[in-house]
Amino acid sequence: MGKRAASERRAARLAEREAKKQAKIEADALAQRARGRRRAVLAATAVVTVVAAAVCYWGLEDPRATGVALFCGALVILLVGLSAIGGDVQPRDRRSAAALNYGKKK
Repeated sequence: MGKRAASERRAARLAEREAKKQAKIEADALAQRARGRRRAVLAATAVVTVVAAAVCYWGLEDPRATGVALFCGALVILLVGLSAIGGDVQPRDRRSAAALNYGKKK
């Protein structure tokens, strides 16, 4: 019974390891898609800002509205860009005390 139990435990560990690998692959694919969506939103925000400024400048012929459109667009681009940077940061593993890294010990 000892050899059979050991081989079953080994098979269970192997299956668990394979499941973790598959979950990591799926998580990476999901993160890649999210990264692409963030880039698309950032590009679309820049295009909408330029179009709004062009409409204000040539359509309305109002330089003040053009400046406001560019300023608001720049703020939105800044917010979307910072959220994209923050979305790419991986959280720390806090499940165990051994995972904490306080830097180089002196």
